[in-house]
Order: sequence, then structure tokens, then C-alpha cells
Amino acid sequence: MFETQVVERAGADSAHISIWTTDSIPIRMFWRGERWRVIDAPTRLGSADAIWHPALTHPPAGWSGWRFTASAGGETRVFDVQELGSGWRLLAVYS
Repeated sequence: MFETQVVERAGADSAHISIWTTDSIPIRMFWRGERWRVIDAPTRLGSADAIWHPALTHPPAGWSGWRFTASAGGETRVFDVQELGSGWRLLAVYS
């Protein structure tokens, strides 16, 4: 009844992505030549707060990102993005 299609996956899209934030929360994005406007309350993603089992001697590095719904030109999609030291990485796009 409710199908969600993944349009893009991590690493599948090499297009440049720019994200503008207010108080570190995404509000706008530029992707594939279009300006997208965030239309919901973004949800924090990541593993920075993960609790690892004590037996795990080398836990993976923490990361943080956001999931948000954005709209451009009458089209609406859900985006998962990861914060990098030098910018942003697109993890997935859902239609």
C-alpha cells in the first residue's frame, strides 16, 4: 500500500551538494542545479551517541547527519545527508 522508493544510495550520486543551516539545522539545499527548501523538522541521524559493547576494542568512528523532507519545483523528496569536516555527503534520496 505504501511503497517508498530509494532513488539514490550512498556513493551513487557524485553531484555537488550544498546545505545551508540555521543553528546547525538544515534549512536549504542546492543539489543537481536546483535549490531545495526543507519543509519539515529535520531528524538527527548518526552514531555519535551509540553505546558500544565493552568487548568491542575498536568501535567505528562516530558520524552525524540529518534526514529531512525538501521541495523544489513542485517535487518533494526525503534526503539523508552526512556532515563531513569539509561539507556534506548525500547518503540516500527517497521519492
